Amino acid sequence: MKTDYSILEALQRKLVENAKGMNAQIQQYEEKKAFARQKYMDAIEQLMVKERELEDQQSALKEAYRRNARALEDQKRSLVSNRRKCGDAYNMELSSIKSSFRLVMQDLQNERSAYFQQYRELGGELSLVVDPACGNKSEKLTDGKEASHE
Repeated sequence: MKTDYSILEALQRKLVENAKGMNAQIQQYEEKKAFARQKYMDAIEQLMVKERELEDQQSALKEAYRRNARALEDQKRSLVSNRRKCGDAYNMELSSIKSSFRLVMQDLQNERSAYFQQYRELGGELSLVVDPACGNKSEKLTDGKEASHE
């Protein structure tokens, strides 16, 4: 069997054309693949930049929250301290008021006792009477008037 060179050359030309077509398709495939990869990498880079920005914002917000929480705790401690100081001042003022009241009442009681002593010294008589209705003790003067001692 004899091979015709023209058929062989035609086959060779067809194979060369086919190889060129395959190479063109491979090159086009690689270019599309590279383009898709670059597009993907650009999108990922943009997303990573946005993600870093969000992480920075989140860190800043967390730090601001911590600062604000500390400031609020400081304010709360200050208010509690001021409330305690107000209570101490109230107790001191109340103590002073009570002390003054007791001194005045002591003076008035002493004055009252002095009146009764003076009455006795002038010849008046007193007798101790207990009122059964309320349990108060009173001294009955000889003239019929009563003086209450509570």
